Amino acid sequence: MIHNPQVNADLSRHGVRFLQDTYGKELIPFDTLTRDDIVLIPAFGTTLDIEKKLNDIGIPTEKYNTTCPFVEKVWNRSAAIAKKDYTIIIHGKPSHEETRATFSHAAAGAPAVVVKDMKETQRLALYITGELDAAGFTKNLKTSTARALT
Repeated sequence: MIHNPQVNADLSRHGVRFLQDTYGKELIPFDTLTRDDIVLIPAFGTTLDIEKKLNDIGIPTEKYNTTCPFVEKVWNRSAAIAKKDYTIIIHGKPSHEETRATFSHAAAGAPAVVVKDMKETQRLALYITGELDAAGFTKNLKTSTARALT
């Protein structure tokens, strides 16, 4: 739920169960959830896919949504940028929950790319400036540079 192992351990001792680990690995299968379950959306938000899964089950995601307003501000800003036909570049750890959630929201409205460090950012810049062939961009995503897609 948050990035504090002691708090998460305390929550677990009090009966709170986590649907996923911090890398998005499912700990509780979604198909075992019912509309009577309560699911808290953590401070770093969640992906649109997870929101849809929960809503399809009948679990209202807006009722227990604790997404940080600053995270939502980033999502709203990316939506505004998307309306101007720009690509969204997200700097973060690709496997981090907040990065995955932000990518999900950004990619819903525009092409989006996640870069994890300066090296990946510099490589992305070479594609943007045309110094590297754009056709190789998608191919290279699978092995090294930026993770993402439209």
